[in-house]
Amino acid sequence: MNNFLQAVTLKQIRKMSLEDAIIAGTAFVYNLTIVTRNIDDFNFLSKLNLIRVC
Repeated sequence: MNNFLQAVTLKQIRKMSLEDAIIAGTAFVYNLTIVTRNIDDFNFLSKLNLIRVC
């Protein structure tokens, strides 16, 4: 599944911003780690690797 389709799926499953859905979808497809100040936006996605920055 490409990152666009993954982002659309995430947007439909949970109310999240389009930007966050695109970031999460891309991270899923390419097995990337998300570095963010607000991991709560992505915490419900158990398969994502998250790093919190201050």
